[in-house]
Amino acid sequence: CLFLLVHFLLRDPRTMGDDIESLLHVEQDFVDQGRKEGYAKAAVDGQVDGYRYGVVKGLEVSARLGQIQGYAEVCSLALQTSRSSISARAANALVAVQQQLLHFDLSSKSLTKDMEALEAKFKVLQFALGDKPAVSAAPSLDF
Repeated sequence: CLFLLVHFLLRDPRTMGDDIESLLHVEQDFVDQGRKEGYAKAAVDGQVDGYRYGVVKGLEVSARLGQIQGYAEVCSLALQTSRSSISARAANALVAVQQQLLHFDLSSKSLTKDMEALEAKFKVLQFALGDKPAVSAAPSLDF
């Protein structure tokens, strides 16, 4: 980390913006790596099996939640920026997933039930994306 700081200070001032950006990314990488190691250590050091299970299960739920969030964001962006459309059922399923994500609480006492509900809505979205578009915005190329 000290090497990066010295390297940063000796750079050309015209490229300082790029260097600051890259230094922030490196710093964030260290933070992220430290958090992962901290989670792993907490899971291993758990004195009670229930605690260890809770930490690992919490990480699994967090990871899955992140996957579903990312998937929904990509679908939403594609729908906003693409000329093609998706079926009405897929659009409704996407809204349902987004609403569930909006109100999702990792500290909820009914986390398992909440996650099952989110997974069910997510499966509906994945299935519905296979539907034919209700209205195609792309021009027809038939002659």
